[in-house]
Amino acid sequence: MTDSSNGIYYFLGNITSHVLHALPLYKELGGTFIVTSKRAQASLKEYGVPVVCVDNVPYVWKWQGRRPRRITEYLDIDHRFDKTVSLLNMHSTVVVFYELFNFADELDFEKPKKIFLTHGNMLKNYFKMHPQRLENIKQYDYMAALGPFMKREFIRSGIDKNKLIDIGVARTDDVLALARKVTITDKLTALGVPSDKPVVSYLPTFWGDSSVEKLGPKILENISDDYSIIFRPHPQTPQKILNKYSSLLTRKNVFYVPERGSDKPSLLDIYASSSVIIGDASSVMLEALLLDKPLVFAEPDSHANVDPHNQLIEVERFSQHISIEHVSDTTDIIEKAIAKGIDHNLWDQSKATSFFDAHGGSTQSIARFIQSLKKEH
Repeated sequence: MTDSSNGIYYFLGNITSHVLHALPLYKELGGTFIVTSKRAQASLKEYGVPVVCVDNVPYVWKWQGRRPRRITEYLDIDHRFDKTVSLLNMHSTVVVFYELFNFADELDFEKPKKIFLTHGNMLKNYFKMHPQRLENIKQYDYMAALGPFMKREFIRSGIDKNKLIDIGVARTDDVLALARKVTITDKLTALGVPSDKPVVSYLPTFWGDSSVEKLGPKILENISDDYSIIFRPHPQTPQKILNKYSSLLTRKNVFYVPERGSDKPSLLDIYASSSVIIGDASSVMLEALLLDKPLVFAEPDSHANVDPHNQLIEVERFSQHISIEHVSDTTDIIEKAIAKGIDHNLWDQSKATSFFDAHGGSTQSIARFIQSLKKEH
């Protein structure tokens, strides 16, 4: 299926978890999703969105160490995707990206306007860590500036300010609707999450500065039975790391809630149900800022990728922290976080620094910009 009359395409490649970032905008604008494997196409069926796949490339080979490895969530788009690029050149006016794909020089991908929205409001400093990403951005016509802080960081990193648009993340509106509410949703109740216990959610990232491999299992091990614990890892967390949690998942108060499609509990269900959110360098922590709920920062297993002057630094100082040295005190740390609550002035200042449209309307802002590009086309 193609929608040449609409002309808006959401390019997911083989990273189907990013559909969650695209759905708010899709509901506002319509359009078509385009993927690069039949497997990805099948995984999006349950979301009820129009999906196109014309180049079936379920994996690529990458040399990592002594032997090649299959990579399913690849970012390089080359001659193997000629049909995909041809379709977009023919039918699209605007193509939206949630990951920074690199398009090979031999591909003639010039007709549609290409917008990089990213899949979160970043805490990670990976543009400076990976200069090739700065080169890749040159292939895109526009990029979401996300918020005043990241706009300054992007410009400082060498991104052309004329590419940066003062728009944020579409999912911001859905998160704001849950602010200050604690309601255990039906989808979590169906998993057995009781309504008479506070919910603590552990939402670690994987790439870069993550707590998921070493500290994370100890956090789950040390939380009291007085709390329900939701564990939602990053969708790309390797199975060998997830295996470290297998014995912990047998605890009656631990609930493993990975992203599994529209009929399962989503991140929004977790946000709504949580009294406290534990995380590390994931942009989930920036989204959680919008909830006006206590945050607990888990110390990364190793430090490689976080800007020490990131936009949450004051919130981090105010909040509680968990480290390997003090992980046995996890329950006490959570109780202190609940008792202390939040500083509303500090939270509001951090929101204004971190997000454009921090009080709502982000989806409409992005939609208006895309519609303006369509009129120009």
